[in-house]
Amino acid sequence: DVVRGKNHSFDEDSLIPSMYRPFTKQWLYYNRPFNERVLQMPRIFPDSAAENLVICVSGIGARSGFSALMVNAIPNLHTLDTGQCFPLYLYDEDERAENPPDSRMDSLFADHAPVTPGRKKRYALTDEGLEHFRKSYPGIEISKEDVFYYVYGLLHSPDYRAKYADNLAKELPRIPCVPGVDR
Repeated sequence: DVVRGKNHSFDEDSLIPSMYRPFTKQWLYYNRPFNERVLQMPRIFPDSAAENLVICVSGIGARSGFSALMVNAIPNLHTLDTGQCFPLYLYDEDERAENPPDSRMDSLFADHAPVTPGRKKRYALTDEGLEHFRKSYPGIEISKEDVFYYVYGLLHSPDYRAKYADNLAKELPRIPCVPGVDR
């Protein structure tokens, strides 16, 4: 942008909390001209008012071993050793994102309005994924949110970590269905 003579000005609405390292929140200037690789974050945290939970797992071959952490703010790539994140919700684009009403279209937050009812919020878990768990536990009502918390709990299970230690060092976690359910 400097080469093209394009100027940018400070936008106070672009300051949002983020997860810098485990248990360390820090302010982030979340504005498209200044954030090179946002990847899927605009679908997970589309603006400063979006509420979401994200399960972060450490990256493949992490130096400190496998770890999982749930956060409610935009995580830094290195929150857990170059990890990957799995959200509870995804926010689908709406008309505002495609046709911003003002000149701040370079911002990740488009018109900086809070999440509106027009923006579609949906669970990140697919219907097929939910059906997989429902078939494994017939007669038990299971929601997509139940599966999300089940995954987080399973990732902290000492038995799971011991049984799949070799796999967790080389690939993303696989989520088995446990043999029974205690309520």
